[in-house]
Amino acid sequence: MYTHESIVDLIYGVDADVRRRSVFVCDHNTAADLRKITDEDGLFLMQGPYDKTQQPRLLGYTVRADRRYSGLAFGEFPELPREVTPSYIAQDVQPNSDFGPRSG
Repeated sequence: MYTHESIVDLIYGVDADVRRRSVFVCDHNTAADLRKITDEDGLFLMQGPYDKTQQPRLLGYTVRADRRYSGLAFGEFPELPREVTPSYIAQDVQPNSDFGPRSG
């Protein structure tokens, strides 16, 4: 199970330049779990979407749910789900055979 602290660690485990362009990627079950996490003040970490044009956000970063993924990843994913850039950073992720970091 993810915690506020583990998500912050995941975010700050990425280089600051990469972090500015990063998003979270997870499966729908993980997204449901993330929606239940609150901070010390009882506020939910995951917000939105507030209309059809927006995606949910987790601590200010976009969250993209994809059924082909298992777990939670944070990094640059310019063409989800076909390609993941080398700056891929993940924690507790079990990518399916057709989606995951490309070997160099």
